Amino acid sequence: MSELIIFFRNIDPQFYVCIFGLIVTGIGIYNPLLLGLYSPDNSYNESSIMILIFRLISGMLFLIMVLYLLYRLVTGTWFGTQS
Repeated sequence: MSELIIFFRNIDPQFYVCIFGLIVTGIGIYNPLLLGLYSPDNSYNESSIMILIFRLISGMLFLIMVLYLLYRLVTGTWFGTQS
């Protein structure tokens, strides 16, 4: 059990920020309502184009974070295997 705790302490904090960012951008792609972009009764008069642009931006950020995550995982720099 202590080895597992040591393993998670050695992980770079950017890894956790990246995972959190993936969750937030995933929500932004799937349902912008949860991020407060628009309301169900459309009281803010958001256009469908604005929602589409928000989803595209969220999608691009999601892709960038996935590629960065894969790069860091493949090079092993998040888990203390390289200095």
